[in-house]
Amino acid sequence: MNLKRTYYELKAIIDNLDFSSLWTGFKPLKFALYNDEECFFNGQFIPKTDAFIANTSIQYEGEYIAIWYLTQEVDMDILASKIIHEMFHGFQMLHQESRFPDDLEALITYEYSKDNLSIKLTENNLIKQLLKDFDPGQFNKLLYLRHYRLLHFPFEYLYESAVEQIEGTASFVELNTLLQIAPDKYRQQIKEMVSKITEPSNLFPIRIISYSIGALIFLLLKKHQLYSFEFFSDETITTSMLKGSPIYSDALPIFPEMTNLVDTYFSESALIIEAALSKDCCVLSGNYKLLGLNVYDAKYYKGHIISTHFLMYQDGESSAVIKGDFVICLSSGKTIQKVYKI
Repeated sequence: MNLKRTYYELKAIIDNLDFSSLWTGFKPLKFALYNDEECFFNGQFIPKTDAFIANTSIQYEGEYIAIWYLTQEVDMDILASKIIHEMFHGFQMLHQESRFPDDLEALITYEYSKDNLSIKLTENNLIKQLLKDFDPGQFNKLLYLRHYRLLHFPFEYLYESAVEQIEGTASFVELNTLLQIAPDKYRQQIKEMVSKITEPSNLFPIRIISYSIGALIFLLLKKHQLYSFEFFSDETITTSMLKGSPIYSDALPIFPEMTNLVDTYFSESALIIEAALSKDCCVLSGNYKLLGLNVYDAKYYKGHIISTHFLMYQDGESSAVIKGDFVICLSSGKTIQKVYKI
């Protein structure tokens, strides 16, 4: 994988983008491509540090930059849109964005309730319908259902809304990047997103699908000029837009298969945990504060976290990172007791 060549191919695409049409006030940031051995940033190879973890935005030498872990050839248009997604996270931090979700807390606390998820699946099907054929009455129904969940499942709704705010807006900007550089891929991406959000099994874990749900809601709001959202505030858009919404009083949607999906999600998590504990490949033991992990697809079950790719923890006065897929045994709260390799 030639990082230098790929960097300049990406830069040529990004330099031709109209950032002002992606989001009000959005401007390009520098970006870096890296792999396990090297890192190419701002026209030169630089030493790779522990700060380069995952695909995200980090602060490097006093400025926010986008970083992307690249080990194989990929579609350049798609990759450019992903880099813009990460640049947007840097843009959020530059503007003191305050609506970031507490992913570690939600990982432990979010309750996978069949009732909540049945309503959510109905919402997602409404989003699909509204994107195809907008109807004000159906849009109001979407608001009513979301308002109901906010009232009856507040922790779950507010967490989803926070992910929609942070990752949904970045995914919305990512989509609009594709609209500029490859309209056919933009339409295909929307088609795939709609398919994903209406598949019940994709509600597990909830964080992943919230990217697409958020992006599609913002697309809907923008297309039909329903609600202004290109600004920074203390309240998430998908919460603030519910103000004044009537209380939902109709029969609640029920999906009988949701109970089985919830049970399957936890039983599969239990099997992964049991297998790792039986393997008994312990890579860390003691009492360490959990600082971070790959929250994208992390799972929690009965005091154990399943984490992929990396784990960050407090080791004395500094932080330490171990790479790999792990089962993390918690003693209490966010304190690591043991870590087992999967």
